[in-house]
Amino acid sequence: MDDAQFLWACLMLLVCGVTILLVLHIVVAARLLRTESLLRVMFAVAGWVFVIVGFFGISGPVFLNPLGILFIVFLMLVALATVRFHAARRNNLLWSLAIAAERKIPLASAARGLAEDSFGVASRPTRRLAELLEGGTSLSVAMQKTGRLNTDAIESMVLVGDRFGAVPKSLRAAATSQAAHEPLIQSLVGRMSYLFAIVSIFFAGASFMMWKIFPALGKIFDDFDTELPDATLTLFRTGQILITWGVLVIVPAVVLGVFVFIYALCRYLGLIRFDVFVLSRFTLPLHRSNVLKCLAIAAEMQRPLDQVFACLAEFYPRSGIRQRLLAVLQAVDGGQDWREAMKKVDLLRPAEAAVLQAAARTGNLDWALREMANSTLRRYLYQAQIAVQVAGVVCLLVICVLGYFFVVGVMMPIMKLWTLVL
Repeated sequence: MDDAQFLWACLMLLVCGVTILLVLHIVVAARLLRTESLLRVMFAVAGWVFVIVGFFGISGPVFLNPLGILFIVFLMLVALATVRFHAARRNNLLWSLAIAAERKIPLASAARGLAEDSFGVASRPTRRLAELLEGGTSLSVAMQKTGRLNTDAIESMVLVGDRFGAVPKSLRAAATSQAAHEPLIQSLVGRMSYLFAIVSIFFAGASFMMWKIFPALGKIFDDFDTELPDATLTLFRTGQILITWGVLVIVPAVVLGVFVFIYALCRYLGLIRFDVFVLSRFTLPLHRSNVLKCLAIAAEMQRPLDQVFACLAEFYPRSGIRQRLLAVLQAVDGGQDWREAMKKVDLLRPAEAAVLQAAARTGNLDWALREMANSTLRRYLYQAQIAVQVAGVVCLLVICVLGYFFVVGVMMPIMKLWTLVL
């Protein structure tokens, strides 16, 4: 099989995998197949295997090319700018809707005015939201249909506010939470992009030296009928081994990193709505914070919390969280305390349950729920920042050590050539 046939085969695998995942998503959304069914899991695994293998085969030559890696870095910078622009547009929409709802201004008029102030592709989601609201669609359904404008937190809080007559409170809570934590998210994205750029640039430079510089030095030394220094030979041979066999490790790692970055970016921009099983475990604190914020809105309105559990168990954006909330609802209907039920499904930590129990006795449950939600989100973002910082330090140390060997491997033959010329 030649290179062209191999690329076509990988492309067909990628297209088949994407098609399987899209059809599976449509079938599950239409409730023709249960989320937890074995058939759905089998098709999902097959689809992701096809996507990863196809993407790996197509992008392998790109990742091993220095110019290709630099192009990927450029795309990441563009993606970072897109994320910042999208976050600013989302914040403007939330605050506009919150102020309009508090002042009894029709939400459709506020969305229409904001859409007219925008231009081009950026105005389409807001214009779509205004059209849905003008057509009589409820705010929660309209926000759900224009997924690029919201996140899981915004969608769930707007849903609870719409169901329990607290739209102004839910919109202000969503806008306040978004404005408070967006700088941390932007900082985290910036550090991850910087780390990825540094590693990619070093990898591009090392690849160029292995493919161009060291072979050229070998030819020059052959012309002088002498051998390369031992350090240069060792580095060159090690590089050849890594190029030959390290592809099996380096390229999958780069593909996985790019896949995670693209998945997170598309989820943040609202382009995709499905969960990846492995990654969804790491986002559980985010959903825990969203559920607590929804409970805080209902507690402030003095509404029964079991109604909130019923609402979220049916309409929460993530199927895995809906299953946990359904278990909580069943336990509450059976007479169990809601805090204990949430602890059993890992939606509440024991320390938080104790604080909420004490707050309920003093009549400050809504305040405690809101503080626990914000604390959970801040803790998650701080832990992510610490992990990125530690990874950055480790990567920089590895790059410094490898850079030292590269400098020694290049300078020693140059010095030897200088002595031969003299």
